Amino acid sequence: MILMNRFTRVLTAIAAAAVLLLPSACATTATTDPADAGKLAIVTSFYPLQFVVERVAGGHASVSNLTTPGAEPHDLELTPRQVASLVRADFVVYQGGFQSAVDEGVAQAAPRHVLDVTTVVPLLDTGTHDEAGHSHAADAVDPHLWLDPMNLATIATEVSRQLGDLDPAHASDYDEGAAGLITDLTSLDADFRTGLT
Repeated sequence: MILMNRFTRVLTAIAAAAVLLLPSACATTATTDPADAGKLAIVTSFYPLQFVVERVAGGHASVSNLTTPGAEPHDLELTPRQVASLVRADFVVYQGGFQSAVDEGVAQAAPRHVLDVTTVVPLLDTGTHDEAGHSHAADAVDPHLWLDPMNLATIATEVSRQLGDLDPAHASDYDEGAAGLITDLTSLDADFRTGLT
């Protein structure tokens, strides 16, 4: 009898939770921005990558960022909704090895199209080396690759290439977006070099 009462209470609680969650699920669907219909859904892991993708994709994509403004990227923990966004994404752009939660989320979600930017921009080796060239630092790479404007230019070129493969009808627009961004980044790089000499 006690077991039956517990079972009934658990079943009632589950039913009540389902009723409570139903309106919120409907609300989530209802609040989807109609302006995003027909656009590529792109997820980025933190702001510099969002900036690059938005500039390259222009109005052909809806770009979201897993790291909220003001949050520490290293401390990111993904919510179930964010993991679901990785599953649904047409394209995911992230930096492997920088945010472990994102690495795990990408592995779990297995999105169809993914760019790990470290595959096109190698991380800078900052460790000390012996005569044979072996590194002796525990953490011998600098993960902050976005601080070099020309690294972002390289990423922009690859983003444009992959978007062109995903959406050939707008490939020329992606090339144009990348070209404009690369021009701005090259100018910024020149300003940095002049200022630092």
